[in-house]
Amino acid sequence: MVVCGLWSFGVAWLLFRITRRFLPLRVSKDAEKMGLNLAEHGTQNELHQLLEHIRQHEKQGDMRQRIDADPFTEVGEIAASYNRVSAELERAVGHTRVMLRNLRDGVITWQADGTLSLYGQN
Repeated sequence: MVVCGLWSFGVAWLLFRITRRFLPLRVSKDAEKMGLNLAEHGTQNELHQLLEHIRQHEKQGDMRQRIDADPFTEVGEIAASYNRVSAELERAVGHTRVMLRNLRDGVITWQADGTLSLYGQN
């Protein structure tokens, strides 16, 4: 029984080593990262679509476009949360712009050449 096991293991190991030289048995790292459904079959799932939308927001720097969120799936729940966070960030950026404008006009006033003319006065 031991000899039969060693023989089977040895022959299988040798065949796989020879096969691997001419025909890769694994997919590429990129295909693994992408997922085999997409890499091998061209199908997309909700999670992949959500990640693509987030990457587009990251590239464009514009988070005003909302992501479609199906409320009956886990990925849809994540997308809805992402949309809420994006909306809050937009509001925070708007408030920050107003604060900076008011800060510049109300606390410190400088002349066109960059010299400080008023401090602490409105």
